[in-house]
Amino acid sequence: MPPAQCGVCVISVDLGNSDAGRVAAGRQTAPLAAETLARLNEAGWAATWSLGPAVDPAWIETARHAGAGHELAILSNLDWYSVDNHRGCFSQQLSDRLQAAQAAGYSPTTLALPAGHLAEHLDLLVKHGISAVRTTRNSESHGWRNWRRWLRPSRPRSEQPQSLRWGLWEFDGSLSLVRQGLRRASQALSTAAAEGGLAHVVVSLDQLAGQGAAGWKQFDRLVAQATGLRERQSIQAQTIAGVVASLSRTRHGAAARSILRPAA
Repeated sequence: MPPAQCGVCVISVDLGNSDAGRVAAGRQTAPLAAETLARLNEAGWAATWSLGPAVDPAWIETARHAGAGHELAILSNLDWYSVDNHRGCFSQQLSDRLQAAQAAGYSPTTLALPAGHLAEHLDLLVKHGISAVRTTRNSESHGWRNWRRWLRPSRPRSEQPQSLRWGLWEFDGSLSLVRQGLRRASQALSTAAAEGGLAHVVVSLDQLAGQGAAGWKQFDRLVAQATGLRERQSIQAQTIAGVVASLSRTRHGAAARSILRPAA
């Protein structure tokens, strides 16, 4: 069994750009998606796949029946978190995406936002069966705080999931493998393993496709490190839905400590 302070690693993969004007670009990532799925299956690593509206149904069927136990989530439209995100329009678009997912054979409980965060309509997420939202906030410090961070840099880590309202959880502070690099992602994995925390790494296949062989090399190294830590029982592979299930089981009586770190 894993030790009491075993960390958790979530690998999220964004597939199919949700911008309707770039559907053709998303289709070009289909071979990359198949190869990425095969490599994760070979490693036995369950990932959270956030899917746009133009993903190949045959790929979805393959992912659904993969032995690794992948989670299939929704990748938000790019206007869902804008100031013009009207409630009625958002509700209808979310409903349409959920119905399409159910028609494809899966029922998403996670909504992934490729940038920013959702400030409104959280109740609609819960109404539609969403229990987790993956967000990205701008956490850069300025002024003297930034200078202090430069002088005494902290180890990269992912933020603990935050409880919002109505049983909804927010996963914030994930690291982008493409934008922030393998080194920071690797450090986050090591920190999670050492401290019993969470490492959450996001891989955008649209961005990875533009890196060619270098992108594959980074991805393979990330999976190899995570798999090695799992074999040493320092890290558990989890999906966002899996983490939410653990949070829901341990929430009561755990407010004073990290719910990803069991009590001593």
